Amino acid sequence: MAGDDMADRSNRKAKWEAIRRFVETGVQDPGRLALLSFLAGRLERVRLMHSLEFSDIGVKLSTRRSGLWPRVLYEGFIRGVPIPDPILFVAAMVDDDAPIDVVLDFDGVEEAEWYARVAYRDARDPRLDPERAKVELRAAIDRALDIYQAAREQLDSSFIEMARRDIERLSAELRSLSAAGTGPAAEGNAGAPREEGRDDGT
Repeated sequence: MAGDDMADRSNRKAKWEAIRRFVETGVQDPGRLALLSFLAGRLERVRLMHSLEFSDIGVKLSTRRSGLWPRVLYEGFIRGVPIPDPILFVAAMVDDDAPIDVVLDFDGVEEAEWYARVAYRDARDPRLDPERAKVELRAAIDRALDIYQAAREQLDSSFIEMARRDIERLSAELRSLSAAGTGPAAEGNAGAPREEGRDDGT
């Protein structure tokens, strides 16, 4: 659809801008420049991250001048196998269509809005699999509704308030996922609990 194509183009443009800005932070060696050029030519496969903890294929590039010594300028791995050189990483991934998770680390990354806008938390970020995240959120809302209903029946005000807050928080997360254009608007149990009880007549 036209909307999806526009979102894809915008996302690729944001990733390209992030790579360009990262190069300007001080990448000068041929190996890392070659790797960044390779990634820039495959933006549809690149997923910028804050962490590679759960990644299957990952690269971390750093231009930090502060922090621990010695500084690690490059780290790469493919399905658990460390790749010691960026050129070797490129060679190994030329014919591989799998996603490549990339962490760009530089002085001030924590405050860089241009990176935060396009980077995921890690490979388990709900935005990477929004439909699964919605299913999990709806299941959590159902559990919170069960707690809320049981607390009402026992007139336990502390549990009622706790369950109400959980339902509101989970519903807000579900609405946020839907509003991000990841699928149809949420239906069913999303929203604050109704005083008249569940639809099943309980």
